[in-house]
Amino acid sequence: MDPENTQPAIPVQPVQPAIPVQPVNPPVPPVPTTSRSKLPIILGVIILVLVSVGILLAKTGGISKLTAKPTPTPVPTQIPTPTPTPDLTADWKTYINNKYSFQLKYPPTLYSCNLNNEDKVFILDSSKEICPGENGIMPPNDAFYSIHIDINTGTKSQADFITSWQKANFKATPETNLNLPLNSTSFTLEKIQAAPGPNKMIIILTPLKDSYMTIQVNDLSLTQIAYQILSTFKFTN
Repeated sequence: MDPENTQPAIPVQPVQPAIPVQPVNPPVPPVPTTSRSKLPIILGVIILVLVSVGILLAKTGGISKLTAKPTPTPVPTQIPTPTPTPDLTADWKTYINNKYSFQLKYPPTLYSCNLNNEDKVFILDSSKEICPGENGIMPPNDAFYSIHIDINTGTKSQADFITSWQKANFKATPETNLNLPLNSTSFTLEKIQAAPGPNKMIIILTPLKDSYMTIQVNDLSLTQIAYQILSTFKFTN
């Protein structure tokens, strides 16, 4: 063997023992936490609540009505029953005028007389000596009867009434602050110069169908009584 052609011997490497291969385990997926597992449920509840609130607001008209305080139910007020006003004329006597078809009432404390047996004039006084005697002569104080009720067929208007009293030397002043029935008007008459009768009187003028009724009050302390007499006036037909 040619030593020049001889290849050097390749050293033999020692064989390393094989390293055992560990088996690769597949990755284990992470276990979901409890909060994440409940998230869909929570979201579902929230959505359900929102939907319910929206429906409620739509039915009630908004938040303002939900938050508004309820109106308290009013407690009915007990209205006291009014006490009826007593009729001050309940026990009064009744005067009936058949010719002019009316009636009125007057206090029993006043004496009455149908003057000169006519159905035209009616007088009231505190004295019983007011009616004419058998001879028809009136007592001398006939101008001072307490209340004198007459039917004036010649009076056609208030102007006629005022003129007639002016001719008798009286000033007639209408009272405008009274609310009298039957379109009546009250006048204060004051004497201008010397004349028979009282110096001052009240006359209530009430229009009838074709005439006027006058209630002449000579005793001024009976003025309110005269107004009450007028309040009882009624037509009989």
